[in-house]
Amino acid sequence: MKNIYTLLAAVAVCLLAATSLSATSADAIPFRGVVEGFYGRPWGTEGRLSLLKFMGENDLNVFIYGPKDDPYHHAKWREPYPENEMRDFKRLLEVAKENKVAFYWAIHLGGSFKRGSEEDYAALFRKLGLMYDAGFRAFAVFFDDFGGRDAEAHAEICNRVMADFLEKRDGCAPLIMCPNVYWGWGYDYQKTLGEQLDKRAHILWTGKWIMSDIRAEYVEKITKDLKRPPIVWWNWPVNDYCRSSLLLGRTYGLEKCKLAGIVSNPMENCEANKIALYSFAKWCTDPDGFDSQKCWEESFAKLYDDPAVARAMRILAEHNSDIGPGGRYRREESVSCAALCEKANGELDKDGKLSESTESALRELFKDIHLAMKLLKGKLPKGRYDLGWEIDGWVDDEMHLIEQAAVALDLLKPAAQPKDRESDLGLLKRIREAASKDATAHCEKFSAATFEADRRNVRRPKASPTVLRPLVDKMLVVALGRLYKEKLGKDFDVQGADSPADFLLEEILKTS
Repeated sequence: MKNIYTLLAAVAVCLLAATSLSATSADAIPFRGVVEGFYGRPWGTEGRLSLLKFMGENDLNVFIYGPKDDPYHHAKWREPYPENEMRDFKRLLEVAKENKVAFYWAIHLGGSFKRGSEEDYAALFRKLGLMYDAGFRAFAVFFDDFGGRDAEAHAEICNRVMADFLEKRDGCAPLIMCPNVYWGWGYDYQKTLGEQLDKRAHILWTGKWIMSDIRAEYVEKITKDLKRPPIVWWNWPVNDYCRSSLLLGRTYGLEKCKLAGIVSNPMENCEANKIALYSFAKWCTDPDGFDSQKCWEESFAKLYDDPAVARAMRILAEHNSDIGPGGRYRREESVSCAALCEKANGELDKDGKLSESTESALRELFKDIHLAMKLLKGKLPKGRYDLGWEIDGWVDDEMHLIEQAAVALDLLKPAAQPKDRESDLGLLKRIREAASKDATAHCEKFSAATFEADRRNVRRPKASPTVLRPLVDKMLVVALGRLYKEKLGKDFDVQGADSPADFLLEEILKTS
């Protein structure tokens, strides 16, 4: 058996010249790219075309098409695609070839395929044949999340696909399969699959957990079970499990190890993904020389021609990189101001006041963020497949959060006159109402852009969830709590309140 790296490289080169394995490092991952494998709003053809061009520019050479909510990939796998969608696939294949990207089409059989059913095999080969005739030469079979954990059946199906379909046609790449148990190690399912699946097939694996860093020691364990190095399906920066979040932080958590390949599963926000994917591509092509912070910093100038937009996007990205408290896969956020925010929190806990130096530093921070968001609102295009359309909800929410922060700083200081305090409270109410209105508009926009069954999963944006938002919330509760006591003569117990600031604000305004 040829070395796995050599085999993959040889296959990729002969995929009708579809792939480039040029590399900046001898240790580059030979099979590197993107899997469209998330739940939710599909990227659409225009989004995929943009991403394929970006991949070509950044030496990513594999795209796996497997969106969970394409019915002809999953629930309706037996049925042919409509003609217009087949035309779109041909466009995608042409652009993939131009950009030296191997385009894999995946079919998800779930639990609907009956083991040993020649009727089902005939339907499977018929569907694969239609895709082959359309120009596909690379295929994957998925079993993740749906159906049972029958490793023998899954190995048998994939072996039949290889023997009875791929090997009887010219130019086909080795099969990729996504197992039902695609994380961790030590499962009987994985060991059986490793034994029975044709060794030429490749197996996708997400890491120790469904979302996790990729460590060499973990890869060694799963390699023993699968009897081959995995192709890592890395669930970063995907946000289908945290749709209120926009994940734009730096790429880290990857260790150099022996992999058959690696693909990033990104967000439904197609253009916004390019920040993370730029760095991901740099790691894939040179793991030893990769500098996470440096790549993240340089990505903005590479992605955005206007230096002002690049700087503003960096500011948005720094404060929108984590999913917030209670999340399953945590990332750093607001690193440059974390110490300042921690200091402010400590001062508020101590006596409910901010020192002059802390207040001044916070005002400068908030001013900088607000100006950046205003610039993005004015300069980013808002077309359906443009970055501005994708991130507008978070830009709005960031602006409103920072506007509230500025009011909170004023409320924490003694008012010169009662009318000044009334003005602050009225402004705060208007800002919070505008934030709610814009969040509703965002949900309506995203709902209209996705399919009916997915609309229930759309969430309002929640900008800066980890560092800035908790501080702003605390400032508001401390300031409003003090006013509440002045007006009503009693303390307010924030424990158990869904939105203490809203409650306090309404109660105070009633007394005005």
